[in-house]
Amino acid sequence: AVAIAFPVVAWRQSIPAASTAVSPYWTYHLVASPDVTEQYGAVSCTGRDDCLAVGTGLDPPVAAVASSDGGRSWVASPTLNQPQAEGWAAFGLSCWDAQHCIGVGLDVLATSDGGLHWARVPLGSALSPRAVACGGPGQCVIVGVGGPDSSLRAVSTSDGGRTWHPGRLPPGGWLAFHVSCPDSSHCFLAGSTSSRSPDGAVLASRDGGATWVALPLPAGTPDLTGISCARPSTCVAAGDQRTPTPALAAISTTDGGMTWSGATIAAFRPLPEPAASKASLPPPTVACVWSDCLVVASNSTEAVTFASTDDGRSWRHGGHIDGTTPSLSLACTSTGQCVVADSQPSEANGGQRGALFAGDIGGQDWQLVHLAQT
Repeated sequence: AVAIAFPVVAWRQSIPAASTAVSPYWTYHLVASPDVTEQYGAVSCTGRDDCLAVGTGLDPPVAAVASSDGGRSWVASPTLNQPQAEGWAAFGLSCWDAQHCIGVGLDVLATSDGGLHWARVPLGSALSPRAVACGGPGQCVIVGVGGPDSSLRAVSTSDGGRTWHPGRLPPGGWLAFHVSCPDSSHCFLAGSTSSRSPDGAVLASRDGGATWVALPLPAGTPDLTGISCARPSTCVAAGDQRTPTPALAAISTTDGGMTWSGATIAAFRPLPEPAASKASLPPPTVACVWSDCLVVASNSTEAVTFASTDDGRSWRHGGHIDGTTPSLSLACTSTGQCVVADSQPSEANGGQRGALFAGDIGGQDWQLVHLAQT
């Protein structure tokens, strides 16, 4: 990796003790789902083995598949009691255990039985959600936009979504793309400073999302579309570096945001031809398990992975995820087993069908492990 000459910046915070985890190699089994699923838009993993993926379905309108072996095999949820959520597009999903999850999209839905039943979640405020993170049992934060100026909004719950409270944000034209909560108190929001001249931005909360502060980042930080904090002291955020040359870049901290360093992951993200806006490419996403981190990004025809074993300070090429359409969601278990939720073209009806790919946090040996039937 080529280091960016970022100046050191500071922000004070108390740091909890760190721990370690392992990332074993594992095998895969391909299974098919009876759901007619257009796309799996989000996936979340908790503990050593449990993962849930959700997507926009045709029948039922919300499709869910679950794994209890770290993603090696998947079982489709019967989804017996779906809300009337036709067209619900999953942007994000966060689970605090194998049964309890909150998903955000065009609406907010919650399950308390591992995806079998879903219910709408009233937020109590005008908010178009973009991302969700749960840092502990019933402790979740949703970020999005709201109000007449479509400005950044954040709400938090401590009772599993029954009640929500608005967060107090610093002034400014912030944009949010992703949020990560390593525990019930600490949350970190990644985004940009504005839509007109975006620079990367990270906002932090140390009270479960009630109040937020903007962290000073290195000059030249690109707008950040993914963040993962394995513990309150360590975070890695990734985004597209536009200048001086297009590249996939990351910033990282090992002291809770007091100081940050930057690295160019790869000069890898060419725009499709003909030249298109950045919206033509899915944003890079990142997941960390202690000191191991994985970034997944797409160049419109395939996904490429990059791995770090030193909290995001240096990176190496991992592998390719072939045949995916450019839409990515990434989650890893506590033992470093990772799942990418995506979709593949369907030859049967010309649309899309949900696909799940699995590998380890080292980014190699990706396999298709679940493909929704059409």
